[in-house]
Amino acid sequence: MTVVSPSPGGGASNTIFFPIAVPEASVSFSRTDISSAGGNITVVALDLNGDGKLDLAATTYYDSTVRIFLGNGDGTFTPGQTYSVCHAHGLATGDFNGDGITDLAVGNSGCGQITILLGNGDGTFRAGGTFETGGNGGEVEVGDFNGDGKLDLVSEGYTAAVLLGNGDGTFQAPVNYPTVAGGLVVVGDFNGDGHLDFAVGSGSDSAVSVMLGNGDGTFQPQAQYQVKGTNHGGIVLADLNQDGKLDLAVSDNEGWVSVLLGNGDGTFRTGGNYDTGGLTAGLAGADLKGDGILDLIAANYYSSSLSLLLGNGDGTFQAPFNYAAGYGARGIAVGDFNGDGRLDLAVGNQFTDSISIYLQTGESKAPTSTMVVSSLNPSLRGQAVTFTATVASIDGEIPDGEQVTFYACGTVIGTGTTSGGVATFTTSLLGVGTHSIKAAYVGDATFAPSSGMLTQIVQANTTTALVSSPNASTFGQAVVLEATVTAVAAPKPTGTVTFKDGTATLGTGILDASGVATFSTSTLSARRHLITASYGGGVHYRASTSARLTQTVKKANSTTTLASSLNPATEGQAVTFTAKVTSPTVEPTGPVTFMAGQTVLGKRHLKGGEAQFTTSTLAIGSTTVTATYGGCANIADSSASATQEVSQ
Repeated sequence: MTVVSPSPGGGASNTIFFPIAVPEASVSFSRTDISSAGGNITVVALDLNGDGKLDLAATTYYDSTVRIFLGNGDGTFTPGQTYSVCHAHGLATGDFNGDGITDLAVGNSGCGQITILLGNGDGTFRAGGTFETGGNGGEVEVGDFNGDGKLDLVSEGYTAAVLLGNGDGTFQAPVNYPTVAGGLVVVGDFNGDGHLDFAVGSGSDSAVSVMLGNGDGTFQPQAQYQVKGTNHGGIVLADLNQDGKLDLAVSDNEGWVSVLLGNGDGTFRTGGNYDTGGLTAGLAGADLKGDGILDLIAANYYSSSLSLLLGNGDGTFQAPFNYAAGYGARGIAVGDFNGDGRLDLAVGNQFTDSISIYLQTGESKAPTSTMVVSSLNPSLRGQAVTFTATVASIDGEIPDGEQVTFYACGTVIGTGTTSGGVATFTTSLLGVGTHSIKAAYVGDATFAPSSGMLTQIVQANTTTALVSSPNASTFGQAVVLEATVTAVAAPKPTGTVTFKDGTATLGTGILDASGVATFSTSTLSARRHLITASYGGGVHYRASTSARLTQTVKKANSTTTLASSLNPATEGQAVTFTAKVTSPTVEPTGPVTFMAGQTVLGKRHLKGGEAQFTTSTLAIGSTTVTATYGGCANIADSSASATQEVSQ
């Protein structure tokens, strides 16, 4: 049900669901996936085209879009329009321009903006404005914070930004308030004064910020309340213990759902903590059993599961019961998508380009869930891997001896029987590649069938061989390092090879179609080097490192020439001697020593391969002048002599 306000002000409330079916003894779902590429983050369910059937809107972070799916009323959806929005993340709905049609507000994570899409009433939208938030701008929620009948916005992204609405689809400049850093936001009246407040879950620590509204669009300084886990992926505002006061539930990336019970005066006290067993990125509240008690649904990001926490009506919840979900399960929307009076779920999957639709089935058999895990993932070709399927039901234990069938990419690979609800199957026959493993519980007269899936990666062992050319080499000479990576019983590997001199990285090379990667360097110093080539591996290939290769680099030769500026010269006349030092590969540097016979005249440093020394003290007669370049760590020494004549 929605409540529509007439003019002035206008606008439609959020949707509240009332069960109209007989309360269920248990909850079971039938799942189908609809294609939605680009990294689904937030999903909302509402009637966008006025046909009385719930539709979906979803933000996709990687594609930076908002995608519309129009409901057919039978639990299926037809793709609608797609709208480009900078780093689309959070999503909220409301009538922002007072025309009685639902609009969308999209939080632009990292862009520091909120984008408005104005509804046309037929499931399509036109561009509204884009409004700066003064922060990250990832999350957004709606409320009338100053009581003027016009919807306002609150955005959360390291600070809370409140943007008061003008009633025509535009918003005033943001007013920012310090809160915990960057989490989801919910809006409600926490202290019963008739003014809207909001709460923010943290994106980094274990605190929840509560901001009490003054009724004029401003807010009091935050009060913080600690919960068990950090980095909150979901937050729910509802009366969880049926005392008429709003409570909070927060999910986090440590796998906890934490409850804060409201005191009715804007303060909260600690409730229970519930372990979902994985990073929980989404949280929703709904009365799924139709018994008048709110339940919680948590989307577990990495464990590809949904956790159902059935409410007891006193603010506590039963132990989580898990259903298989898509990889990267995140945002959750709740609604009756097929008109059977039961609440269904839509879950955005960030990593599998899909939105999962969970329709309540009302099974007469007890619902079950099957979760499957691998003993080793990734594994090597020929290595034994055990798949363990755990079958559970909220209505009792699965009998021993029940059959579970294991599939790889749709082909039966074996069976197992349950013992304590657990069945296993071990195989070493999976080939190199990515395998979709399914464990299917067949069910019995009491318990409904169910299945769970995982992706098993089987890798090939690799070996890396390294050669160099030339070896030995001369300092400054290009040395080509060539690594060949081979795999056992698998196609040629692909990927990157890293070449190292001891622990220092020289560079990288990309494997070609023959499995060969090369790297050329001319910077190796004159000494012995221990070179290795490390293949970093790939999805289907195990990493490997070559044996150490000894690369010998010799000093580069040098040649010195010596010339006099005046020969012969007279006694006391200044003579400049110029020494030029060259090397085949690099320009020499360092000092040159000038000597007259056995007497050192002086030293000068090479500049541009030349060093000069001037003297007027040479004795009358013939003098052998020598210029000696002493070499360096990488260049050999050399010298040259000239006979200088001096007369009276």
